[in-house]
Amino acid sequence: LGLTSKSIDNLETSLYINNSLKELYLDNNLIGNKATTILYKILNKNKILDLISLLGNNINNDGIDNITDNY
Repeated sequence: LGLTSKSIDNLETSLYINNSLKELYLDNNLIGNKATTILYKILNKNKILDLISLLGNNINNDGIDNITDNY
């Protein structure tokens, strides 16, 4: 699958307008380390999420740092 420009735009819009989503599962979407910087920018706009799962996305410590170092 992977994250395409359209799916990133859809995710960003959905997280911006959704004020009740507590958990987001993006498992097995071929996200990879490069997309984690974009993912951080999207997730940072939503302050409601308590949990995000990224299992099976080929994200190593560098990718996790892209997300967590910004918090």
